[in-house]
Amino acid sequence: MRSFKINKPSNQPIFCFFLFLFFVLIADAQNYGATDKITIVKMFNGQQAWNSAILTINEPCGYPKTEGCGKPIKGQYPFDTKRQYNSGTTFMTHENYTILLKANGSISQVQPNSSNRIKLTNGNEAHSPKGVVRIVAEKSRDLTKSIIINGKNVSAKMKTTEFWVDTRGEQTKFSPVEGTISIVEKVPVTVGFNKFQDQTEDRERARNATYPVRTERSGGQAAYSTGTQSAKNFNSVDDAIFKINEYLKQNSSYMYPEELAETYILLGEFYLNKDQYQNAITCFDYSAEIYTAIDPTGLNALEAELFLAEAQIYFGDPDGIVAVKETIEELLENLEYYYEEYVYAGKVEEYDIQRDYCYELVDALDLVGWAYDLINNEPEADKYYQAAANYPCQD
Repeated sequence: MRSFKINKPSNQPIFCFFLFLFFVLIADAQNYGATDKITIVKMFNGQQAWNSAILTINEPCGYPKTEGCGKPIKGQYPFDTKRQYNSGTTFMTHENYTILLKANGSISQVQPNSSNRIKLTNGNEAHSPKGVVRIVAEKSRDLTKSIIINGKNVSAKMKTTEFWVDTRGEQTKFSPVEGTISIVEKVPVTVGFNKFQDQTEDRERARNATYPVRTERSGGQAAYSTGTQSAKNFNSVDDAIFKINEYLKQNSSYMYPEELAETYILLGEFYLNKDQYQNAITCFDYSAEIYTAIDPTGLNALEAELFLAEAQIYFGDPDGIVAVKETIEELLENLEYYYEEYVYAGKVEEYDIQRDYCYELVDALDLVGWAYDLINNEPEADKYYQAAANYPCQD
């Protein structure tokens, strides 16, 4: 395995500088109003405020279309708070530069050799940090809106809080500074202590079923690293259906949307295993609605749409085939983005970031393969499954 190297994480900062940055973050969170755009509100070269930074920015094309949109472009970007970027823009830092990004309800501090992609949907924010990123939520923001942090097999939800996220290595580490963050990790599912894989006759590759486990971390507590949770075991599929339904009856009003969505996907998978297609459709439809409200073009939403379409196809609903074809188009757009960022990160020798994009790229390839399986296009399905298997991060 390649040995990845990066600057030391900033959980051991030069105190005065980061105390200063803390006040900068709070001040900027108050001084910039909410929009559907993203703005760079500070640049630093080392510990000094700077008037430019070496960055790579990949901004989705909007209207009117801007020059160079849709491609990662590296350059010396001038500090300009009037320049606003579209939702879905990825910001990657290089060398010794740090930037602060303002979104609807947060400020994110992207450390050197790190990146953050921010999507804004209906006032909600979805961050995809890679490397070392600090995120501060505004205390005055609309608390009915979500700030979600996405990573490999994990998502986190914050209200009024401040924390570091470090994605280097195989696990993701969350280090709270102030307030509370809720971390929802996907852990393996076993039935009778054997791995449960959702394998249907139209799907060539099995999906390893997962169960959402929620962990709370607050300022002053130790950092949390993913990968430490045990598998969730059920005695049988019937036992799983009963226990999950009982759990939802007692706890659904206390669960976060992402937690609910993942739980309903798992319940739908068990119903699908028992050929209870109407129940499966209800579960997958609810999950898809939740994820679409958060990030309609994200892989979680598109996976939920494919589960829903699969259940519809088995139930004999022709809308399932139509939905699969529409979802393939969305997935191919995601695939283009992840492949482009994966190749580019390797080109500029940002190997930590490249590894994280590899995971997302493989997930997207597998989903495209599954989608083609559902419409019985085996040659195309095999092509994408094989492509996924060829990447070095493939589990």
